[in-house]
Amino acid sequence: MTLKLSCQENLGVGETFEERCRMLAGLGFEAVEIWGRDLLGKPENVETFSRVLEDNNLKLSVVLVGYRSSLLDADPSERQACREDIIELLGITGKMKGVGLIVVPIFGQAMISDLSPFASAKELEDKLLVEQLKTLGPKAEAAGTNIILEPLNRGETHYLNTLDHASSLIAQAGVEGLATMGDLFHMNIEETNSCDALRRNAKNLVHVHLADNTRLEPGTGMTDFKAAFDVLKETGYGNYVSLECGFSLPDRKKALAKTVGFLKGQM
Repeated sequence: MTLKLSCQENLGVGETFEERCRMLAGLGFEAVEIWGRDLLGKPENVETFSRVLEDNNLKLSVVLVGYRSSLLDADPSERQACREDIIELLGITGKMKGVGLIVVPIFGQAMISDLSPFASAKELEDKLLVEQLKTLGPKAEAAGTNIILEPLNRGETHYLNTLDHASSLIAQAGVEGLATMGDLFHMNIEETNSCDALRRNAKNLVHVHLADNTRLEPGTGMTDFKAAFDVLKETGYGNYVSLECGFSLPDRKKALAKTVGFLKGQM
């Protein structure tokens, strides 16, 4: 199984989306991630970005968040606004043939009160999220794409930190159109063993973010990328591994070229 290399388009060098995509394609990337804020309510961008991707022989890997508020906001009107934006972004992602829309259920601390001993805030959040996923999953399936639940480290969210938790939510929802992803930076913090977590959750895994434990480009820290790539190939993973990181070198193009060489060597 050959792994496919993607990069967040804003990490490219250039003043315009077209310039950045041309640069990334020239370095050997096969796809890019696009931020949802650049697509939501902007049909002209959807058309232009689609043309640029085709012209540069690039694919859309995923769309990154971009919706209002949070699925776990305490205010029902805020949750409704979030769902509406997610549904619109799913339609755009499907139209652009992306693997999915990355969804973080909530950043930061809980907005819902702890009602122990009846239920903890996290138990209530699980139930609330699952009920919404039961509705949103079929919307993703109908659009020909996925809602991709992304676990983050505890410094960025109190709620969804591990692949196992994401997979349990998918199982509870029991609908199609739901998936998860691994981010090797966050996994270095939250998973006991990143390779075991990737293997254990392989059936739900559709995207992988790449950054070293330093959160800089792969090869600057202690993350064993070859071991992670071996697990992905072993489990039949067929989607993208995608760069999401800072850079240690001031020359971004040089840093990206060096990173592509490093990653291909690890693959």
